[in-house]
Amino acid sequence: MAHKNNLTAAERSETRPDPDRIRETRTAACRYPTNPCGEPSGSRGRVAEPDSLVLELLKKIQAELSASRERDREVIHRLGNVEISVATLRRELGHCEESIAGINVRMDRMSDRIERIERRLDLTDG
Repeated sequence: MAHKNNLTAAERSETRPDPDRIRETRTAACRYPTNPCGEPSGSRGRVAEPDSLVLELLKKIQAELSASRERDREVIHRLGNVEISVATLRRELGHCEESIAGINVRMDRMSDRIERIERRLDLTDG
C-alpha cells in the first residue's frame, strides 16, 4: 500500500480538487441576487435569474390560490343549499312525525275504549 508521500506527481494532481469545477459548483449553488457566494458581480448572468424564478413561482401560487378561493366559494354556496334543503325536510318530517304521533295517540285511546266496551258487555275471555 503506497503512502501519500510515495505518490507520483500525476497521482497527487488527481487527488486535488479542480478549481474550475469548485467555482462552477459554487456558482450553481448560489441563488441569491446579491451573490453572497463570493463570485464577482459579472458572474450573475451564468446562473438563471433568481428574481424571475421567484416571480414565476409566486404567480403560479397566486393563480392556484385564486382558483382555490373560487372553489371554496362554490362549495360554501352548495353547502348553504344543502343546509336549506335539510331544514326544509326536517320541518316537513316534523309535521309528519307530529301527525303520526297524533294518529298513534288516537289509536291508543280507541283501543282503551274498545276494551272498556268489551268489559261492560262482558265480551272478554277472561
